[in-house]
Amino acid sequence: MDYLIYISTAVKLMTDDDLSSLLIESRDLNSQRNITGMLLYCHRTFIQVLEGDIADIDRTFASIKRDSRHRDVQLMITGPISYRSFADWSMGFSAVKSTDLIQVRGYLDPKNQTQVAQKINGPHPSITLMKSFLVNNIL
Repeated sequence: MDYLIYISTAVKLMTDDDLSSLLIESRDLNSQRNITGMLLYCHRTFIQVLEGDIADIDRTFASIKRDSRHRDVQLMITGPISYRSFADWSMGFSAVKSTDLIQVRGYLDPKNQTQVAQKINGPHPSITLMKSFLVNNIL
C-alpha cells in the first residue's frame, strides 16, 4: 500500500455547489478504486492525500492532473505505508456548510478543533501536513 500527497490551485473560487459536486464525484470514484484519503480546500488551494494500491493511486492521480477545475498540480510526496491513516475519511472542506455534509460518511468539519485534534493524529507525514494545512488556512 502507498500514499501520495499533492497540492493544486483552483482555476476559480469554488462555490458550495462546486465543492459538493466534487465531493460526490470523487467519493464515488475513490470508492470504486479502493482509494481513501482526505481533500482540503481553502482560498483556491487544494491539498489531498490519497491512500491505496499504487496502480489505483497512479490512475487516480492521472485523472486529477487532467481535471480542468484546477491547475499547477504539484506532487508533494509519495511512498509506501503499512496502514491507512484516513481509512474512514471522504473529504474535508472549508467552504461547504457542515450542515449540508454532516450525513456524508467520513466528513470532518474543519472548523471543529476538537474533532480535528481527535481525528487527525499520528506520526505519519501525511497527518502532519494535513493538520498543518487545516490549522494555518482554515481554523
